[in-house]
Amino acid sequence: MRKVVVAMIVFLCIAAIFCGCSREFCEVSYISEGKEFFKTRVEKGGALRLPDDVPTKEADGENEYEFKGWSDKENGEILDMSEIKTQGDVVYYAVYEAIPIDQTPSGNEGGGEVSDDQGDPSEDGQTSDPETGADEGEEASDPEIGADEGEEVAPEKEIYEVLFRDGVSGEVISEIAVEEGSRVEPPSPPEHEGYEFIGWSDPMNAVLQDTEITALYKEKEYTLKTNVLGEQNEYKTAYNDEIVLEDPQVPQGLIFLCW
Repeated sequence: MRKVVVAMIVFLCIAAIFCGCSREFCEVSYISEGKEFFKTRVEKGGALRLPDDVPTKEADGENEYEFKGWSDKENGEILDMSEIKTQGDVVYYAVYEAIPIDQTPSGNEGGGEVSDDQGDPSEDGQTSDPETGADEGEEASDPEIGADEGEEVAPEKEIYEVLFRDGVSGEVISEIAVEEGSRVEPPSPPEHEGYEFIGWSDPMNAVLQDTEITALYKEKEYTLKTNVLGEQNEYKTAYNDEIVLEDPQVPQGLIFLCW
C-alpha cells in the first residue's frame, strides 16, 4: 500500500511539472503616440491585461484630445478589450478623439440684446441709438472685429500627416498629425539583424505638407580571416552574402582536411 501511495505522489508531481511547462505566454504591447506605453505577458487564450494608467495626448493649437480606447491598428476601430482572448504576440494602439478648443473672440458678435430705453433727453441731452445701442456722438464697436478695432484674429494653421516608414521591411512605423510649421519628433527606428540605422530620409524641423519619411539603413560589413600555416588572408563580405573558400596550397607531405 505504501508503494502505491508513493507512486501516485510521483505521478502527480510529474503531471504538475508537465502541465506547468506546457503553458504558453504571449507578449502584449500598448502604443501611444508612437511610443511604448505599457507591455505585459499573458497566458495564451487568456484575457488581456490593460494598463493601470490612462494614456494622454498633448493638446495642440486647435484641439484637445480625449482617450477613447484601444485598436489593433493606428487610428483604427476601437475594440472591446474585455472580449478578446490572446492567441499570440499583439500590439494595440491608443485612439484619441479631437475636441476643438473654444476660440470665440471677445466682444459683441452682434447677438447681444439692444436696450429698449431710448435715453432720457433731459440727461446731458444724449439719446441712445436703438440700432447700435450707443449714445449719440459715441462710436459703436464693429461686431465683426470685436471690441478692439484693429485687433486681428490669427489664421488657423493647417494640420499635416507625417508618415514614418521602415526602409528595410517597407512597413509603416507610425503616423503623426503635426501643425503647419511645427517640428515632428521621430519614433524609435526598428532594429534589423545585419543592418545599421543611419538616419532619416528627410528633415523634420518644419512640416509644410503631408510628408513620408523613411528610416535609412546600411548593410553591416564583416571580415573573415584565414590562417594557413602562418599565412593570413582577409575577406570582406556583407551580411547574408556567401563566401566560397578554395582549398589552400599545402606543403608536400601534408593533406588539407577542411576549414
